[in-house]
Amino acid sequence: MRTLLAVDITEDTEDLQDVVRPLLQRFDGPVDLLHVARPAAFDDAGPELRKLLDAAVIQQDLAWQERLRQVQATLVPEGRRGEVSVERSPGAAEAIVRAAQGYDLLVVGTHGRTGPARAWAGSVAERVVRSSPIPVLVARGRSRGLGRMLLAVDLSPSAPEGEAEAVLCAGAARGEELGMVVDVVYVRPSPAVLTPESGLAWRHLEEAMEELERSSKRQIRERLATWPEGVAGIALVETGDIVRSVVEKADSYDVVMVATHGRRGMQRMWLGSVAERVVRLCDAPVLVVPVS
Repeated sequence: MRTLLAVDITEDTEDLQDVVRPLLQRFDGPVDLLHVARPAAFDDAGPELRKLLDAAVIQQDLAWQERLRQVQATLVPEGRRGEVSVERSPGAAEAIVRAAQGYDLLVVGTHGRTGPARAWAGSVAERVVRSSPIPVLVARGRSRGLGRMLLAVDLSPSAPEGEAEAVLCAGAARGEELGMVVDVVYVRPSPAVLTPESGLAWRHLEEAMEELERSSKRQIRERLATWPEGVAGIALVETGDIVRSVVEKADSYDVVMVATHGRRGMQRMWLGSVAERVVRLCDAPVLVVPVS
């Protein structure tokens, strides 16, 4: 497996050691590092000054490459350290996705920011997730060392045929690859029309929801029974908001996994909006995997 790790070396990268290194140890293959910087703008400079400024940019890029090698030594296990590169582009997310062509996994390292800085870093990660045709691991927070992954799946009647199966297959494969137990969660929307005061109608709805929960758990458990030994976890079925539920559970897992459609990007509303919102709000590492 070839992995590309995109990291902003203009920020302190020490906080990435607690999450990136433990996760990379679970994958195999070489890991290349990439830093994307803004282009240098010298439009008003004369020829002589332009020559000096161009030389300064080259020196800066070389210094950043050396810094990348230092970061690589702290984040990537010895024997798997690949190439380092610096690219200048006005769009960080677009440059990262372009550079990831030919790789099997893209890791986006985000720092422990808060406020506007976190929002900016999160927007880059969201744009990468939105357009990347390969799996993206948004690495933030810390590794909890629990050996567990949470996989979100949509079992609703509105989901396209075969979608849940594809997501479950991807979850099993990633769980086996990472050596993690995978718990599967399906969160169905809350019925917002009826209340307990509705009497008989509420009781019928409550019975129907209980049966739906039983059948959904049964469906997940049947699929988990076919998974490799040591990968299958538990089936979780809840009512509410999928993103809130996943984010609240994240502290109990090393990785949260959600899916997008590979060829159609984020056009599928449930998968797309869930993936982006989880990436935006979750304090745990999020693995976003395209499924067909």
